[in-house]
Amino acid sequence: MVKITPILVSLFALAGSVPASAQSLTLNRVKSLLTELGLKPVMSTDEMVTLEARGRHKVDIDITLVNDKTGISIYTSWKIPPGKAAAIPLVEMLKANNNAQFAFAVYGEDGNLSFDLEKNFDAALVSKAMLSKSVEELLATVDRQEPLWNVDNWTAAPGGR
Repeated sequence: MVKITPILVSLFALAGSVPASAQSLTLNRVKSLLTELGLKPVMSTDEMVTLEARGRHKVDIDITLVNDKTGISIYTSWKIPPGKAAAIPLVEMLKANNNAQFAFAVYGEDGNLSFDLEKNFDAALVSKAMLSKSVEELLATVDRQEPLWNVDNWTAAPGGR
């Protein structure tokens, strides 16, 4: 038992250094981490923290708790104008999702469609470094994928989508 005790003590010490646990992650904690990074987040609702007008395209980045508060979702979203629904470049968006850090998702119902670039993270991974890197990756993806998300570029193919 004497030899096992130092190993157990080491394991408990390592477990204590985890950035966040599923039980302790709250939006207030996420907001605090973003504030420590100098990013000036706002609580846009009780369920969302927003970083307003970021990057070259001035997109809002939203962060919400997901999976019964055991993770977060980081995303930016756009409304699809009703006249553009038939022109959504769905195949191109699916191709862009392959090996992408942030993926396109289309949601809603006809007449009220939206899409976003999103990524979910386990609560245990949330830290200042992870949030900083994720915000930068999302902004880089927005810049790189402008031809897909900019609805002004969408034209309907003959016969619809």
